[in-house]
Amino acid sequence: MEDFRWIYTLILGFCLTSLDLGLGQPLKAQPVLDEVKVSAEAGDPVAQRKLGLMYAGGRGVGQDDVEAAQWLSLAAQQGEARAQGSLGVAYALGKGVSLDYVEAYRWLELATRQSCGESRKMFRRNRDVVVSKMTSSEVKKAKGLVKTWLDSFDHGR
Repeated sequence: MEDFRWIYTLILGFCLTSLDLGLGQPLKAQPVLDEVKVSAEAGDPVAQRKLGLMYAGGRGVGQDDVEAAQWLSLAAQQGEARAQGSLGVAYALGKGVSLDYVEAYRWLELATRQSCGESRKMFRRNRDVVVSKMTSSEVKKAKGLVKTWLDSFDHGR
């Protein structure tokens, strides 16, 4: 469990820095929240990820892991890589969702495949930590979920 705590902190910190909320300026929480929420509710996956991370970190809203996971899930299902990685970590930790290494692997693997550079390394490292906690049958099941998701996502475009 200790492995995942630092991973969750790293991802949360990484993602919060990418919220585009105005670096070096005080956060004007309500206008930002209103703008992000309207876009998220309209189905924008980037806004859904941002709103999920705002709830995860209690940034401009009350901290709520369940609400965070719901918004991250909506974005992840649309293929938003950073949301997929964050959702994978949520499953690995049981933050806002039930602890589920198969789901954690699925979302971290999808994030790894869509990312590059440092993000890709981070998602791969997190996925490898999850794999170390899984049985071979769980890994096989998770790989099947990845394939199914990729097949359906590719055909949905």
